[in-house]
Amino acid sequence: MGASRAYDGTVTKQPNLVPLPNNPTGRAKNPTIGTCPADAKPRAYTVVARTAQQIGLTNGVIYNSRGVSPLAAANALLYVNTDDLDPKTHFLKPGVRVEPYSAG
Repeated sequence: MGASRAYDGTVTKQPNLVPLPNNPTGRAKNPTIGTCPADAKPRAYTVVARTAQQIGLTNGVIYNSRGVSPLAAANALLYVNTDDLDPKTHFLKPGVRVEPYSAG
């Protein structure tokens, strides 16, 4: 499993991060997917890392609920938008979907 990289390598280099062989400058040459419109207003998010237990997922994160033996991680680490957490309990608000993310 790899790490997600989300910084502009042309502005500053990360001293402990070796450049990728296929991208030594740290920046994509030409975006190949749609991006935000030029006049879009920036939206700020506050994201925190929490374990499944910390946000009220007593059974952990279920990666595959099909079959006899579902794949689950009781102490999975999740990145959570703080707007999705109840301010009193710090558990996920009802109806918030949990979607596993894999950086690879």
